[in-house]
Amino acid sequence: MGMASAAAIAIAVFMLPGFILNWVSGARGPWAIAASVPSSFGVFGLAAWLLGLTDYRFEVKTVAVIWAAIVVLAIIWRAGVIVFRRRRLAKARSDIDSEAPVDGEASLAEPASYKTDWRVGTLLDPRWILPGVGAMLGAYLFLRCSLGYLSVSTRGMDNIFQGWDVHWHASVMRWIMDAGIASPTRMGELQNTETQAKMYYPSAWHAGGALFREIAGISPIAATNLTALVLPAICLPLTVAAIAWRLVNNRGLTAQIAAGLAPLIVPGFPVLFWIGHFVGAWPYLAAMSVSGIVLGLFMSVPYSPIRIFAAALAFMGLVQIHPAAATVPVLGLALWWLLYLLWRPARRPATWKGHIGYRLRDVALLAIPGIMGALTLLPQILLGAEQTEEVKEFSALEDLSRTETWMNSIFMRTRHTSVFQLDMTPWVWLALAGAIALLVWRRNLWAPAFWGLSVWITANSLQPFGDGWGDTLGMIGALHYNTAHRLIMPCAMFIVAGAAVALAVAIRLVTGGPIKKFAKPASISAVVLALIGGGVVEAAATEHIGPGAQWTINAARDERIVNHRDLRAFDWLKTQPRAMDGVIFSNPDEGSGWMYAYNGLPAFYKHYLWPNAPAGSETNLLFFHTMRLGAGNFDVPDEANRVDIAAKELGVTYIYISPPKFWPFQWDRPDLEFGLMETPGLTTVYRDKEIGIYAVNAAFSDEELLAIRANSPSPDPLPRLKTKGELGLAETFDEIDQPVIHRPTIPNRGRDSHFEWLSKNKPDQWPGGDKLAQVPSPADVEAGGDGEVVAP
Repeated sequence: MGMASAAAIAIAVFMLPGFILNWVSGARGPWAIAASVPSSFGVFGLAAWLLGLTDYRFEVKTVAVIWAAIVVLAIIWRAGVIVFRRRRLAKARSDIDSEAPVDGEASLAEPASYKTDWRVGTLLDPRWILPGVGAMLGAYLFLRCSLGYLSVSTRGMDNIFQGWDVHWHASVMRWIMDAGIASPTRMGELQNTETQAKMYYPSAWHAGGALFREIAGISPIAATNLTALVLPAICLPLTVAAIAWRLVNNRGLTAQIAAGLAPLIVPGFPVLFWIGHFVGAWPYLAAMSVSGIVLGLFMSVPYSPIRIFAAALAFMGLVQIHPAAATVPVLGLALWWLLYLLWRPARRPATWKGHIGYRLRDVALLAIPGIMGALTLLPQILLGAEQTEEVKEFSALEDLSRTETWMNSIFMRTRHTSVFQLDMTPWVWLALAGAIALLVWRRNLWAPAFWGLSVWITANSLQPFGDGWGDTLGMIGALHYNTAHRLIMPCAMFIVAGAAVALAVAIRLVTGGPIKKFAKPASISAVVLALIGGGVVEAAATEHIGPGAQWTINAARDERIVNHRDLRAFDWLKTQPRAMDGVIFSNPDEGSGWMYAYNGLPAFYKHYLWPNAPAGSETNLLFFHTMRLGAGNFDVPDEANRVDIAAKELGVTYIYISPPKFWPFQWDRPDLEFGLMETPGLTTVYRDKEIGIYAVNAAFSDEELLAIRANSPSPDPLPRLKTKGELGLAETFDEIDQPVIHRPTIPNRGRDSHFEWLSKNKPDQWPGGDKLAQVPSPADVEAGGDGEVVAP
């Protein structure tokens, strides 16, 4: 299947389920479409968890059943609202005028006769034309560029992204395909091969990608690559359009123009799509890409409570893609309520009781969808909360002065932006002009406050404040790994929306919008100028983005860790005896665990991150003492030692070694790179420059090993096997040239005093145990590159 066709299928899979649900639940066309992606992923994530409690596979047909059940709930919700509305109308007709909505959206108690145009709020409403066209063009720009860059990489959409996080994402995608498990609470079964220790990892992103993979019939790696590109490409334009719409907060032409221009500006901001993709934080980027949509949808709920169902579902989707992004709608709504809705409630109060009641009503309507979503996800949230300490350990402090931290945060000069060599100052000043216009015209204080708070949190992540605020800001930033290149994203989204508002206000002023007697010709002129200006704005935003954008898509697709020789070796290994029904051990630092995502080889390590394996475990014994395989137990060379037992218990049949390491600070392992050729319990069966594949002798017969070697297409010569004659073991003339394949023949007799000592002492006291330093700490990960621990 071609890349464009696959991308089209991805868009349909990610949007259609949520659109139908939103529309059936009562959200009209425009919002049903805008919130379709987070709502779809709300279903995908919930289905992944529910099916994980059963023996049913996560696949299209089982998810379709759960989706259909939620559709029924949506119908019941809508029917209940209609009944409530009719009863409410009979009682509230006399109060219609005093309870008119602020921004022209329908309220729960509003009679049908109140609307003068039946098209209002529907897909046929002309007010949505400019925002809709802008969102589609913005998505097209992202997709055209990113898919084009991917297409020229080696193997195209099947290219292996040489990244820390992406290794895990692709492994999860493969696991869903093979095991039918997508539950976020069962990720320990994939990561912790030996212990199967429980672990939570938000998996809605992978679940949606897996459904797309099944329908499109593509590989897990291709599905991972395309999901990473398609999701933010279609959602970022929508999210900045939604933010711009809510900044103006009415249905007027200025809001329409702003919401139409914002999607054309956002492709030119490096810190969003482009750098987010390069660092491999793909679920995080997707969640941030829908955060503005969820924020805008929640803001509409006090004016149109029927959208509660859609808002709750969209919020669930955001949290299940990546929980950190929930801070955007939560903080945004808190500031919007405090600085706007509290002073101007959704309904106009006529009495003192109304002043109190309507404000309480607004708070309740904002809280209900959030509570509904949180309660539905409570079992996942409780398990995920146990792992928050792992996330809090991350930091990315930089040696900057306080002034530099503020300037870098305000002007979006965070990690990797130097590659683009762009000065974002004009956009910041343009957004400032938009903020001033909104402050004077719409009394909008909440948006500048949210942007300022976001900048403050970002600056704190670069260098914590020492005035007592640092810890408080760090608590919010910790959810985003306290890294500036993540925390800058909401700042950038509001800069985009603010700049779009400034341009929209300028267009309206130039065309005479404030002059009422010229309203019609002014509106026509404004639309024409907006359409022309859209092209100019897009060109200005993306004029110099190309080289940097291409670098972010293709720089990590350079075969640095897993190359064409590895793929050739993987393909050969898959055809060998016991390769698919055993376990293939390796060094996770090298990323050879990509063999699992690539062709389903049962790699022991399916992520660069070290699994949950205590000292003395089979995992640690085999990894740090691999050369002891078949080496005997003290003075008995034929007796199995603890490392032999570990390999047998883990089911290891092959060992695959292929440097270089992923991180520069990780320890070299010459014992693995060179020593395994001399390890008594292993037989070399494949060599290709740095790549070495070794069979565990105890898992095979002599005949099987000799056949594997004889048929091996090893590009490099295999080391010669020693013969019985050379080792003095020949008893007859015919045995002189017979190769010797050593394996333990005496069971372990409990005399492993050396290994017993290892298991009872701390790893740092082991001989060679200091090499545990090669397992990167969170601080090391951030020092070397962006890396998500397997935690939310």
